[in-house]
Amino acid sequence: MSVLPLPNLLVINSTTNHHHLPSVEASSLSPESLAAFLDEILNQSAPVYGGNTLPTRLYRTYFEVRTSLAEMWQGNPVLTAVLFGLPLGFLSLICYSVCCADIMDANEEEEEEEGDGSHEKRE
Repeated sequence: MSVLPLPNLLVINSTTNHHHLPSVEASSLSPESLAAFLDEILNQSAPVYGGNTLPTRLYRTYFEVRTSLAEMWQGNPVLTAVLFGLPLGFLSLICYSVCCADIMDANEEEEEEEGDGSHEKRE
């Protein structure tokens, strides 16, 4: 998967999600070479890309997320940084307080136990 330069030719089979690309640039295609390319597709001798398998669908999802985030960053980097930085900052604070809460409470409990023993009444 990649971003194709315009103009380009792409033949898609919508039932299987397979696609075919010509071996030459679309701007240099003549009507005869275009007819030959389409005949190769009908004969199933043209190279097939894509599909509907699980690895292809996972890669397609990764590609869409990556391109969307790149477009967001190119369009407005400050908003993108705030959009992802603010929730990540809060999440890191929550994780820090969850992981370090036991350490902070342990010192207070030890001081209270030592303090209770010294207040006993002696006769």
